[in-house]
Amino acid sequence: MASTMRFIILVALSLLAVTACGGDSKALNSSQTVAEQVAAAATVNEYTCSMHPSIRSSDPNGKCPICGMDLIPVRSSQSSGEHTDHGLVSLDLSERSKALASIETAPARYRQLEKHIAAVGVVAWNTRSMRTLSAWTDGRIDQLYVNAVGDKVERGQAVAQLYSPELFIAQQEYVDAVQSVQKLQGNDNLMRSAEQMQAAAEHRLALLGVPTAHMRKLAREQKVAAQIDIQAPVTGIVTATFVREGQYVTTGSAIASVVDPSTMWVLLEVYQDDLPWLSTGLQIELQLANQAKTLSGTVVEILPELSAQQIAQVRVEVANADFALRPGSFINGGFTVATNQVLTIPRSAVLFTGSRSLVYVADGHQAGVFHQREVVLGERINQHYIVHSGLEAGELVVSKGSFRIDSELQLQGENSMMSHDATAVEVEHDMSAHNHANHSLPEQIMLDHQAVEIFPAYFAMWSALHSDQLEQWQQAAEQYFAAVNRVHWPDALTALKQGLLTNSEHLHHVTSISQARSQFFDHSKAMIELARMGVHEGEIFRAHCPMARDNAGADWLQPNNELLNPYFGASMLRCGSIEEAIGGHNQ
Repeated sequence: MASTMRFIILVALSLLAVTACGGDSKALNSSQTVAEQVAAAATVNEYTCSMHPSIRSSDPNGKCPICGMDLIPVRSSQSSGEHTDHGLVSLDLSERSKALASIETAPARYRQLEKHIAAVGVVAWNTRSMRTLSAWTDGRIDQLYVNAVGDKVERGQAVAQLYSPELFIAQQEYVDAVQSVQKLQGNDNLMRSAEQMQAAAEHRLALLGVPTAHMRKLAREQKVAAQIDIQAPVTGIVTATFVREGQYVTTGSAIASVVDPSTMWVLLEVYQDDLPWLSTGLQIELQLANQAKTLSGTVVEILPELSAQQIAQVRVEVANADFALRPGSFINGGFTVATNQVLTIPRSAVLFTGSRSLVYVADGHQAGVFHQREVVLGERINQHYIVHSGLEAGELVVSKGSFRIDSELQLQGENSMMSHDATAVEVEHDMSAHNHANHSLPEQIMLDHQAVEIFPAYFAMWSALHSDQLEQWQQAAEQYFAAVNRVHWPDALTALKQGLLTNSEHLHHVTSISQARSQFFDHSKAMIELARMGVHEGEIFRAHCPMARDNAGADWLQPNNELLNPYFGASMLRCGSIEEAIGGHNQ
């Protein structure tokens, strides 16, 4: 308090000097203002930082431990904040204060939102158009006309020549029956019996797979062939062969499989949280990797089973008239789905404080007055949140400057949104250069500063995996899970916490490096989300390998831009690419 006492003495001396000199009324008014300031200073017992209002200190000469700025007194005796009927706070700002704070508002309004769901996958054969060519009867494959995968066949084309004694006998019986019918023309009784024999012989040939055209030719020429051709039932491409020339086969033995390539399937991987937005019949835009051409497909099935990573496969059917799609090709997809008319507010209007979501609402009757309001939110889609309750359409919410209003309340000693947890730090959810330039936080989340400690443990897991060291990974994973559990997670980040702790209870069951890498994929997804909140120190890098996870691709974070692949280790250490640099809170 020494500094405050020195200030009081100096002001008192100034007042005496003004009185002694017979100061005019203007000087007297000035001295009265100073006296009021002295009185206010004398009651100050708490100081804060203008840039980091969560900092509190009783030392008037102290400095902010975050930015090093001098602390200023908390003006609790001059608060312009007022409490609403709901226990929340209102703030009255002049037009000048609003302009200096760059406060902007936007109405809560009903609108139809469009959600884009990105997915990756691979091209596959449409197995519903796949057929197996089989032997009609026991026999020997005398000749194969199609004997290699990739051969093209047309419907009705001969794919193999089969010799069969049974088939030879059946053909001879049919020819004999045809000849009997021809000889007995005019004898009705014997003619009827001969026709029945011919019909029975035709039926037997049909059961042996002899096509009708071949029977007609046989009846016309009456020449029995020792071999007969097996024909393709569809136009397509041979995907597999199962026999060789000279091989004996039994009835039903597979000779080759053929698929119609005019339609293909694309098997896309979609996260479980996005499945409620999808349905059969939905259209999707597709693009082959490294190609500019786009294709359109239709969702034909959403497979019921989830992978260990909680990912579902969505089957999309695509026309392939020009045969541009090849099985195994990587492909990117994008679903665009629309909501019904829903009440929305800009995402920049929302501040999260633990289990609550709050906004500032402009008073409809008093200019410059803003009220805190608790809201219940639905999903965030692009730059908007769906509002379930707490707001009415047309009400104006602060879309820019909420954090500055909140800081002003903290400076005045009021219970602001950001002062509910004194151990928390403000963390930007979107650390883009644009947001820094505007000095406004688009979305505030109260997050314990200990979250920073998760990153070194994660990087230790990354280092162990790219070095193929399972034991080191296990040690790093224990530190990683411990670091995650030390953080006080607000309710708004419960899903993120669960992602970070995926398989934590099964750590002691991991006995192979491949299992460790599978878990690292899950942890990396959550860590990338955490990194985008700017929690970490300095700049880190997101890398991608398209061949990881059986060519499904995978991302990870690393502390530098020297690519080291944790999914393959020494076998393909440099596989992949650095995709993105992510700045931390000290950037």
